[in-house]
Amino acid sequence: MSDFSKEYIERYKFDIPYDFSIIEEYNKLKEGYYVNIICEGYGFEGILKQNDTCLLLFTDMQNKLHKVLLFDLDKDTYLKYR
Repeated sequence: MSDFSKEYIERYKFDIPYDFSIIEEYNKLKEGYYVNIICEGYGFEGILKQNDTCLLLFTDMQNKLHKVLLFDLDKDTYLKYR
C-alpha cells in the first residue's frame, strides 16, 4: 500500500485521503530525532528535526543520504537522487 502525505495531496489537489501529515510528524519529534516514514508522492524516506528545521530524508542509488528542507520540496525532488 502506498502512503501519501497530507502536504502532497493538498499541494497537487488529488482527491484521495492522506495517510499522515509531515508537519504533524515533525512536531512530535524531539530535536535531533527522526521518524522512518515513506511518502510515495514526494519519494522521501524519513523526517528529521535538526536545528528546529524540518528536513526530509532521501537516499540515492549509492545509499548516500540527502537532507532536503520541507519548503524546498517539489514533486520532482526525488528524481535528483535516483
